[in-house]
Amino acid sequence: MAARSRTLVLVALTGLLLCAGVGLAATTHQTAPHSLSQSGAGVCGPTSSVSSPDQVGGLPLGWSRRWVASDRSVTDSQGQVWEPDAAVARGGMIRPAARSIAGTGTPALYRHERTGVTQYALPVPTAGRWIVVVYAATAVQPFDVTAGSDIARVRVGVAGVRQVALVASTSASVLTVAFSVGAASVNAIAVGLAGPAADTWSTRFCDDFAGSAGRGPDARKWRHETGPVGSWDGQLQTYTDRPANAGLDGRGHLSVVARRERMSLPDGTVRNFTSARLNSMFAGRYGRISARIQVPAAAGGLAAFWMLGADLPDVGWPECGEIDILESLGAARPGVVYGTLHGPDGSGGGWQSGAAAMPAAGSSAAFHEYSVDWWPGIIQIAADGVVYAAFTPADLSPGQRWSFDRPAYILLSFAVGGSWAGAPAASSPFPQVMLVDSVIWRN
Repeated sequence: MAARSRTLVLVALTGLLLCAGVGLAATTHQTAPHSLSQSGAGVCGPTSSVSSPDQVGGLPLGWSRRWVASDRSVTDSQGQVWEPDAAVARGGMIRPAARSIAGTGTPALYRHERTGVTQYALPVPTAGRWIVVVYAATAVQPFDVTAGSDIARVRVGVAGVRQVALVASTSASVLTVAFSVGAASVNAIAVGLAGPAADTWSTRFCDDFAGSAGRGPDARKWRHETGPVGSWDGQLQTYTDRPANAGLDGRGHLSVVARRERMSLPDGTVRNFTSARLNSMFAGRYGRISARIQVPAAAGGLAAFWMLGADLPDVGWPECGEIDILESLGAARPGVVYGTLHGPDGSGGGWQSGAAAMPAAGSSAAFHEYSVDWWPGIIQIAADGVVYAAFTPADLSPGQRWSFDRPAYILLSFAVGGSWAGAPAASSPFPQVMLVDSVIWRN
């Protein structure tokens, strides 16, 4: 939730408005592990807070291998080597890409494409859950991709989404990735180890906010961060641990409430707004992290559902990495929600990359599901199941570093003012409420 400014162009697509430009459209997985389209009550079920092991079959979690549609190897902006794909591709031919791709740190990945490919037979050195990342930024026709039981559709025309990711468990030494006959056009493909082989998804963290009205959030799941956090950015609130700022409403929701009220701090300063910032007690690596949230409509606040690296106290920000799954400025950007990554580049401010979407019916008019699919080598951000932003290490510029291979935790917060949201007008209505129906982390 770092400070930033944005200029955005939006276009309509399938019930969402998305950033305009060149790239793939959103991908819907037919084997999605969970949908939060219903009320949060009862969504949690059994929960195992055990994180994925650091190694599977003697390989470190996140181990990966990469291939490119080329007759020679390519070294990307992060120093990773991509092998020629001839040894793993079945069918198709390599030709110059149909169009050029801007805004990537490794343009050589997109200079050629293998058209008409029907399969890739990818060698995997151990049984496990593998993430397949298909780079298809220059595709001009839609096509389907299958890996194990996961199916994704590649569509064209959305900026910021150059890749699709599939999740497949296998005990074999070769993972087969199949494509629609004749339609596929692939620039590159990669596999990454995400955990032990498993046919089902496990819930690692979940809260459906059941409980009587007026109670605070479950202290076994959340801890409050208190005080004038964010004052360096001009934010005006002080965060408290009072149920008046973060409490259950008795209807299966958590209310995160910003209030216009004076509060004296221990150092003698006075803040004119109070709110809440909650950190999850659980930290883990990889999976799908999602929440159903209704953001407030008024201007002057920044409602957020996000993640920070758990090593923040040791390495600081932005070295720890930040994933902003949802940020909303209310009436300052009506209906618009943002998904953004922040990482290190050797400067104090780090790098950032993101996109925006407009959920159907408006972000403040109803609950919407906001999610991130966080896997080795790719992060995808979605609203209501539609991916509108995808990020990979290879697309970073030289000097920018990927900082998303270590454990992270979830945050829910509602800031007031700041360099991005701007100070609320005297006439802005308060209290303002961000309603959270459920939060769930599965992998």
